Parts: sequence; C-alpha cells; structure tokens
Amino acid sequence: MTAMRPPTTPFSNGTEAEAWMSRWCSYCVHDHGLHDDAAQDETDTMCRLIADAMLGGPEWRWPEAWTPEPPGMYGLLSYMLCGSFKPCAKDACTGDPAPTERAERVTMVQLAWAATR
Repeated sequence: MTAMRPPTTPFSNGTEAEAWMSRWCSYCVHDHGLHDDAAQDETDTMCRLIADAMLGGPEWRWPEAWTPEPPGMYGLLSYMLCGSFKPCAKDACTGDPAPTERAERVTMVQLAWAATR
C-alpha cells in the first residue's frame, strides 16, 4: 500500500489529536508512560512518533509508520493509521479493547488507498 505523505502535521487541532490518540496511543505499549498513571517513572516515556508530531516544528516529517487518511475519508476520529501500534499489557494496561474494530478500520483504509492507485 502506498500512501501520500502530506507536508503538514497530522492534526489540524488539539481535539482531533486527542480523539485519534485516545483510540491508538491510549492502548499502545510505546506510549505506556503517558496513559498508565500508576506506572509512570523515568523509564516510561511518551511515544517518539507522538512527541515529534506534537513538538515537531518546521523540519517535521510524517513517520513511515503512519498512514494518512485516504482522500475523502475524514472524520473527527481520523482515519490515519499507526503501523507501530502494539497493544499494551504492562501494569494496569489490559491490551486493545477493540481489536476487531481496529482491524476493520485498518482494512478499510488500506482498501481506500489501494483504490487510488
């Protein structure tokens, strides 16, 4: 699947960013230090991809792990995908609460990008 990498940051505002991160980052092992308050210590850090997206600046580039929304697929819960997502099962984390829904969303986005070729 080939997706165009937009030249802009992935989120147009904080609400859009929060909606997307609540669906992906809040259940990902790479962002464990931010979503599991009971486990925060100096070894638990924020996901590097999110840190770059939120704090990036003018040199910021889309991570290869992120697939942007296909043309025409827009919504408050962005259709952007994160290829680095891994369900978190550390400490109080209980993994991915919606694996079927996530798999369906990934398939829908992949099919939409394939149709643009």
